[in-house]
Amino acid sequence: MSRARRRRPGARAEGRPAAPVRPTGVVPVPELTEPAPPVRPTAIPDAVVRSLGPPALAGQEAAATHTFAAVYDRAVGLATALASAAGLLDEVPDDEGEPDPTPIADDGDAPDADGDGPGSDPAADSV
Repeated sequence: MSRARRRRPGARAEGRPAAPVRPTGVVPVPELTEPAPPVRPTAIPDAVVRSLGPPALAGQEAAATHTFAAVYDRAVGLATALASAAGLLDEVPDDEGEPDPTPIADDGDAPDADGDGPGSDPAADSV
């Protein structure tokens, strides 16, 4: 190449604008006009995502569901710890809290409301 066509290091093209200048220093955080509301952690972190259906990962649905649930649970734990450290954690009443871990399923073995269901006769279970 001829010497006239070489660009100098650091030279920019005529049509290209210069990079924006970033401000230096610390930008002050605006003051809150009212206090933040208390934070109440959720008992079921992945409820919204589970409502969307299984992950669209062919052959990996179970592993993906488990991994996503673990990530959401960890995120809720960290958010709860941060809220507690900032004094923003809401007090949970004694009658609320973790949901019952045993799902309610009607498998036909439980007695009916009047007590005459399949599991109500102890003599029927003996052989």
